[in-house]
Amino acid sequence: VATKKPAKKARSVTTRKKADRPLRRRDASVLSLIESSSIWYYWEQDKDFRFTVMTGSIFEKSGINPKRYLGKRRWENGPIPVGDDGKWDKHIALHEAHEPFSDFAYKYVTPNGDLRFFSASGYPIFDDRNRFKGYRGISRDITARVWHERRLNLEHGITRILAESGNAAKATLLIIRAICENLEWTCGVHWKFDKQHQTLHCAEVWGDDSPHTDEFLAETARLSPLPVHISG
Repeated sequence: VATKKPAKKARSVTTRKKADRPLRRRDASVLSLIESSSIWYYWEQDKDFRFTVMTGSIFEKSGINPKRYLGKRRWENGPIPVGDDGKWDKHIALHEAHEPFSDFAYKYVTPNGDLRFFSASGYPIFDDRNRFKGYRGISRDITARVWHERRLNLEHGITRILAESGNAAKATLLIIRAICENLEWTCGVHWKFDKQHQTLHCAEVWGDDSPHTDEFLAETARLSPLPVHISG
């Protein structure tokens, strides 16, 4: 009896290794594709949801340093969910329940000031004793897609404003607001050019409730009339 158990265990280990080979080959193929993509990257998290691996050519091509995010959770360093009213509660609860997730969209401002949008999908990892070990998954940069969709929505929105207002003069402030809200700008100004006096006049302003927006718009209005020289 004593000589049969090790043999059985050895066969079990050998069988498991053989079964793992196709999985390893598949993972290697997926990672190879991700490395060649400019919008995808692969990531892993430990049991405390901290990033331990982030790899993909996207980092080199975008200038983003992945080391800045290693050891941090997805909801740290200032990113904001696109949905869920901009709150992380649901996403964190999903992690704590060790549930898979798909196409979770969030945005953040890079160190060089660019607003980027990402979509993440991941699944939990468990060991042979069914103990939770973390997450692994893939993310992709959806910035270009988001801005394309928003510009289309903006075009439709402005067309609707003009149709409902009757003329551009009445619609100006609504259009400024629509542009700012769609493109996530804090404020906007409409300047009118006085050709005879070669000056710009602040005609319309709009701002959200961000700190110091009112002060900035007030200072902008005080610049009016602004001397300029436009030939032709």
